[in-house]
Amino acid sequence: MGLIRLNNQSLTAVTSAGIPIRSGSVLQVKYAEVDRNSNSQTMTSQTFGDLSGYSLAITPTSTSSKILISYGIHTLAGPSTGAWHGDFRTQIIRDSTLIYPTTYSDYDGGVLGPTNSYNFQKFESTYLDTPNTTSAITYKVQARSRDGNSIYFNQYANGHMVITEIAG
Repeated sequence: MGLIRLNNQSLTAVTSAGIPIRSGSVLQVKYAEVDRNSNSQTMTSQTFGDLSGYSLAITPTSTSSKILISYGIHTLAGPSTGAWHGDFRTQIIRDSTLIYPTTYSDYDGGVLGPTNSYNFQKFESTYLDTPNTTSAITYKVQARSRDGNSIYFNQYANGHMVITEIAG
């Protein structure tokens, strides 16, 4: 839900009347509850693919705006074979451009333990983007398996994604 009225005035009327919006003010917030019943998925691919339910569109009100992207994913990895197993990596895409991370140093999660152990965890990440546009843009989260073993996303709990426009 975006901010559309301030003191019973539209955002356009407020800014065109010369009333400044302070840098750092929240202008719009978009939220998606990623329901485990309709968006859970198992991933074995070592190539990045879209995570079901992790896509939100926004039209920034100014080219100087920043967009804060935040998401939470519940994962289940395993069974372990006594070594690292079920490692996964996520990334954020703006339209078709990779924006985060720009380099990969490690994996976001996985399981290391005795044979036949599983790891259930909630992984969260946040990134501040500067898209420099007032055109509609879509943010999405992608993931991949490191080793081709199964990673279960949001199978046992709901996830979420939030994008927030912040005045520059």
